[in-house]
Order: sequence, then C-alpha cells, then structure tokens
Amino acid sequence: MDLNEFEIYGLKESYAVIDVNGKFFNYFPYGLTFLILPLIVILKLFVSEFSLFAYYKHLEMVIASFLVICSIFFLYQTFKFYISKFWSAILLIPIGLGSSYLTTASRALWPHSGSVFLLSLVIYLLVYSIKRKKKFIPLIGFLLVFSYIIRPTNVIPLVFISLFILFYFKNMRIQYLLVVSLSFLIFMLFNIYIFNAYLPPYYQSARLSIEPDLLTTAFLGNLFSPNRGFLIWSPIFVLGILSIFSEKRDKPIFFLFSLIIGIHLIIISTFPHWWGGHSVGPRFLTDMIPFAGFLLCISLKVFKRNPVYRIVFFTLLIFSVTIHMSAAFSEQTQFWNIRGGNVDQFPERIWDWNKPQFFPFE
Repeated sequence: MDLNEFEIYGLKESYAVIDVNGKFFNYFPYGLTFLILPLIVILKLFVSEFSLFAYYKHLEMVIASFLVICSIFFLYQTFKFYISKFWSAILLIPIGLGSSYLTTASRALWPHSGSVFLLSLVIYLLVYSIKRKKKFIPLIGFLLVFSYIIRPTNVIPLVFISLFILFYFKNMRIQYLLVVSLSFLIFMLFNIYIFNAYLPPYYQSARLSIEPDLLTTAFLGNLFSPNRGFLIWSPIFVLGILSIFSEKRDKPIFFLFSLIIGIHLIIISTFPHWWGGHSVGPRFLTDMIPFAGFLLCISLKVFKRNPVYRIVFFTLLIFSVTIHMSAAFSEQTQFWNIRGGNVDQFPERIWDWNKPQFFPFE
C-alpha cells in the first residue's frame, strides 16, 4: 500500500501523497485500486511490468473505458425492465457520448470510473429485486459500501438505498445489515492498520464548508455555469424531471433516486473546490449519471409517444453529444484550465461564456 519505493520521484512535494509515520500513501481513495486489481493481475500474465509502466496512460484509459462499458451494460439491462430494447439502446447514446462518461470517467482512472460501474450494478440489482427475485439484496449492501470506499460522496446512495431496502424488503433486513456491517468493519480495521484512524484523511467532513454564499454559487455553478454546469453540458437530463409523472408503482424509486441526486448536488456544493480543479465539465456530478439516466428512462417510458417530447429529446441529445464529443477530442479542452489564468486561482472563469471549455478552438 505504501509508496516509499517511489520516494526518489519527489513524493514529498506531491499534493496527492500523505506521510503517515514515515510511510507515504496516496491521499485519494484507495478503493479503485482493489476494484481493478484482478484486471492488473490478468494483464501481468500477458504484458511485462516494463510495458505496464511505459504505457500506463494508455492502460488507464483502457481500464477506465472497460468500467464505463460495464456500467452502460448494466444500465441497458435496467432500462429493458421499463422500455423496449430499441429505446434502451437509444438511451445509451446520451449516457455514453453525451455525458461525463465520455469526458471524465473513460479518459483516465478517476474514482468516478469505478463509482459509476458499481452504482449502475446496484441500480440493476435493486430493480431486478423489485421486479423479479430478492436474492441479490445482501450483495447490494456490499457493493454500496465498496462504492463508498471508492468515492466518499457515495455515502449518500449508501444511506438512502439502505433505508429503502430496509423498508421495502423487510424479510431481508438481517442479511442486508450483516453484510453492510461486516463490510464496514473490514474497511475500518484496514484504515486503523494503515492510517491509525477509522477513516482515511480524504474522508474527513472538515473538507466541506457550510457557507451560504459558497453554497449558492456552487449549487448554481454545478447546474448552469458554462464550464461546469451539468445541465449545460448534458441538457438532455433535464427531461428526467418529467419522470415525476411516472406510474404509481414507479414512484418510490423515482423519489429515491431524485433524493440521492439532490443531496449529492448539495454536498458537492459545500466543497470550496467545487469546480473539481483541472478537470473537464461537471466532473463532480459524474457519479450521478446512472441515477439521472434512470430518471430519463422513466420519462421516456411515459412520454415516448408524444411527438413534442420526441423532438425535444433528440434535439437535446444532439446538443449533449456535440458538447461532449467536442470536449473529448479537442486538444484545447485541458488547456482551458490554464489558458487565461489557472482556474484554481481564478474560479470566476467557470462562468465565462467566451470560448467555454467545450469550444474546440483557441
């Protein structure tokens, strides 16, 4: 786990490294490492260690893309419970090409890559349990804890999906709670062994700031700013609001997922660094795409025969895909973070409509 063997590469000066009793560790969540470990073990059977290091950037993108593809696969399986195979496939276009799946989760091994994979699997198993059999309920508990280990903001789906399960699947409460408790116990014991604390430093709530001005600016910025606004970069997801008109039997899961998205948005808006540093688009909302995609699926189920809805749907789909494709394949995208001033030093640039980050030219 420690990185001491790489000390000669200047670890002490890196913002991504912490010193614990003379040992250096990655400051960021370690959960993704355990998720992809089986893939690395398999790769090492066929690829030399030298090649793994020499082409690590390419390897990162391949593994990240694999996790995103798995996420899309489970979302497709989920959508088929509500809409046809054709419309399920259509819905994968804005999710895969018109969202941060393309510009963040598949570009490198962010924690978001593993997070969206596990959350998509959770959504599929939850819907499967509602529609078919309940045998996977305990597994959902483990996956939710694992998603929290990968990305601490996933404590929100962990809490609210757990409450939903305890209320909806009363005969599975004991099995579910045992799995969640055991998973958390292993997580905390590991942290005590490594960090001498129940939680890693990255998970500390002190990193958040409850200031009204910050909350207001960040909340609006995360939704509507030209360079980090979720509904600017992926406007098609606004149609998910129409899922409020879903059938009565779909209402509980609609309210559950809407609540998760809403609270996640509030929590990331209390982070002083709410724009996500040198990233692309609405990075901090990447983890909510599986839930937003599900709400879009429900709205499609209700309104897909409405000609006005179809026109709006495909128009917003084109806008969303165009924006993310432009950002994903333009060399200028990353330069935006420093062009005209470092965005971390001049965060007001997030509101600049003059050549926004997805604009493909200098």
